[in-house]
Amino acid sequence: MEAYFKLLESYGGRDKVLRLCSFAAMAAAGNLKGESARRLLSVAGQIGEARTVLRLYDGLPMLRRTLRLGLGSREQDVLARLLTVLSTWSIQLFYPCEALAWAGKHRILGVKDPGKWAGLSVATWAIFLAAQIVKSLLKIPGKWNTIEKLRKQKVLEGNSDIREQNEVLHWSLAELQHELRTEFLSLVQNLSDLMNAVHWLPKGWLWSGKLSLGQSGLLGVISTSVMLYSSFLTPPKHK
Repeated sequence: MEAYFKLLESYGGRDKVLRLCSFAAMAAAGNLKGESARRLLSVAGQIGEARTVLRLYDGLPMLRRTLRLGLGSREQDVLARLLTVLSTWSIQLFYPCEALAWAGKHRILGVKDPGKWAGLSVATWAIFLAAQIVKSLLKIPGKWNTIEKLRKQKVLEGNSDIREQNEVLHWSLAELQHELRTEFLSLVQNLSDLMNAVHWLPKGWLWSGKLSLGQSGLLGVISTSVMLYSSFLTPPKHK
């Protein structure tokens, strides 16, 4: 219970809970009819509007982070570096596009075609998700192979009298397993979100507009549940 209260104390934690409630309402509305469905859709819409307004404040902090990352020089592999740059700048462009769409929709600014900006914001989010998925698919095999090597090494050195060496090997294996688990969860989350992102693109793009309300809500529930579960995962501590 204490962990739940800590989650609600942070902006990110509250956003995840709101996201889950919004998608759960959509999933339920997709399986209901009449007034019940209308009310649930209204709840989902109001939560979505609240989250959009709160995201207006995320643009500048995200820009600062983007400028710090630069051209992804921390990544050793060229492809990984390119994917990092692509994902970083695409999600950065998401914020001004969404802000213009919101301001135009509510007639705060004289934006000629708010729908166009809304479509662009979804497109940038989809590019970000696709880049993150490719990065995960590149990382998972390497981490898996390293874990297998460490497991074999652990078996071979299981009877070793060097206690310190065994502890380092055990900790390295636990840390890699945690990283692999995190990468798998990220892959599931991003795949679920990408399904929705493409669905919300303008008609003519892959499966845009093809998902039902219930399916879209369910995908959102899956991705958000993974987000919440991941937020409670803690890396192994080195004794």
